[in-house]
Parts: sequence; structure tokens; C-alpha cells
Amino acid sequence: MSVISQIRDAKSQNGFGVSFISAVVGILSAALGSIACLVLGAIILALPITQIYFGFDRKDVCPAQDKIPIWLIVTGISSTVVVCLQVIKSIFTDSEGNSKCVCVDGVLGLLHLFNFCWFICGNVWVYKLWGDVSYDPLGDMYCDKTVYLFAFWSVTAAYIVTGAALVICCLICICATCCG
Repeated sequence: MSVISQIRDAKSQNGFGVSFISAVVGILSAALGSIACLVLGAIILALPITQIYFGFDRKDVCPAQDKIPIWLIVTGISSTVVVCLQVIKSIFTDSEGNSKCVCVDGVLGLLHLFNFCWFICGNVWVYKLWGDVSYDPLGDMYCDKTVYLFAFWSVTAAYIVTGAALVICCLICICATCCG
């Protein structure tokens, strides 16, 4: 059965809710195969690991906002834990989608809530310095250029990815409506 046919079937069974989007993601991941998922996993873990590295390596070089390196460290660690827990959850999920690790779902829920709140803190700390930050070590608003720009683009990339995901979801819904 083709991918389009599977998406049509998912639409007829689930409507346009969250279960439909979940089914489409499952269909696409099955179509892409495990190698693509492995590469995607490596790409997904690259950012948090880099955040941890830059946060620890340069934790004392942003006196204008000393919380930015800490934000990078905590964001990187919590994101890595989320990815690892998602993998554990998928290993212990049967073919019908029932998770055998109920406690993992609760921990993931709390981590997602924490990450959302921590992301808001990062927005405040990073964007508050925008325009005033100085890359001169003798300046009043000094922050290491690498640390600041990496944090800035980490926050900004989250908005870009979220916007792209929303556009893709809308396109999938439009295609499903037109094809079905």
C-alpha cells in the first residue's frame, strides 16, 4: 500500500485530530526506515550536546547575563534526557501503541513542562541583551560572542522549527483533504 493510501486510511479512521497527525508521523517514519531515524536521532542530539559543551566550556564569560551559559547547560541536559526517555518509551511500546512504562510518560510530561518554562526564561535572558550586548571584554554588557550567538540562535531556531512544523502539518491536512 502506498504512503498516500495509508494517509487516506488514517484520515478516514482518525479524522483531523491529534491521532491523525500521530498516525501520519508513524507512516512517514516507517516509510523512511530505521537508517533515516538513526541519522535524525544523531542530528537531534547534536544540538543539546553542543549546548552542554559551550555552556560548560564558557560558563564564566558572560557577565552581562551569567544565566545564559547555565541556560545552555540545563537545556542541553534536559533535552538529552527527553530524547533518551523517548527512545526507552518506544522500546517498551507494543505494536498497538500501548506503553509498558507508564512512569516514563509522567516523567516526560514533567520534563516537557519544565523545558517549556525554561525556554521562556532563556528567551527573556537572551533577547533582553539583544542590541545592548558587547563582545568587548572591557565593556559593561560583555558576553562572549560564541556563547551569546549560540544561545540566541538556539532560541531562534526553536521558533523556526516550530513554524516549519506548523506549515508542514497544515500542508498534510490540506493534502489529506484534497486527496480524500
